[in-house]
Amino acid sequence: MSAYNALCSSTSSIDLNNLSPIQVFIRIKPNNSNDQYETIPFKYSSNNTILTLPNSPPLSFDNVFPPQSTQYDIFESIIPFLHLPLYGYNSTIFAYGQTNSGKTYTMLGPDGKLSLAADLMGIIPRTSRYLFAAIHKLTSLSPSIQYQVRVSYLEVYNGRVYDLLRKNDNK
Repeated sequence: MSAYNALCSSTSSIDLNNLSPIQVFIRIKPNNSNDQYETIPFKYSSNNTILTLPNSPPLSFDNVFPPQSTQYDIFESIIPFLHLPLYGYNSTIFAYGQTNSGKTYTMLGPDGKLSLAADLMGIIPRTSRYLFAAIHKLTSLSPSIQYQVRVSYLEVYNGRVYDLLRKNDNK
């Protein structure tokens, strides 16, 4: 049984009624030898919810992912949100940050390319595999139920919105 099928079987263990409608996660980008900027020292709590920067009050998040976090760690944290569409609710995963902060890496994989390598795969390909595996499983259990999937892939850059699934929507 694949990991995605195993995860899909865990639907009943997720309490959708107690899922906060908005959650804020922060992923701390690991140091990179190509970075031109000095790294700011930080501390995070043992339960990964409080981030403390020098000379600043502690900041509270739903989850703080340290630099050694894997792509799978990030994906695993959003699984409850992936179950919402299976029950007819909308769900949005939104990556925000300054240029070169790791948004594209987290969402797609290295070099902004859609990576299907298991350890490098970003949120978008993992989510696609997970949702379609879940839909396949659910339709095999209830063949009369039909699912419709709609996807948006947008970028907001310098105050303009770009549809990244449309070929002619160039920057």
